[in-house]
Amino acid sequence: MADVRKVQKVHGQTPLSRRSKQPAYFLLIEQGHTIIAVADVLGIPFPHLRGALFGLTYPSPLVRDLLPAFLGVPLSKLFDADI
Repeated sequence: MADVRKVQKVHGQTPLSRRSKQPAYFLLIEQGHTIIAVADVLGIPFPHLRGALFGLTYPSPLVRDLLPAFLGVPLSKLFDADI
């Protein structure tokens, strides 16, 4: 698995910045998923998952429970500390 910070730099993001794409977004893309497909598989409303991945809203308990298992990484690696 690629270093999340390297992937963020490629996509023009700085680590730990609020209201920007979260590490989970980059991992999702790196693994070849789309937000809409993941939302559908996990049963999470697309607008909420997109908002959480873009740092616009706090991830719901459902996102915090299901997304780490889906992506195969711990929750602490998916969202910035202030999210």
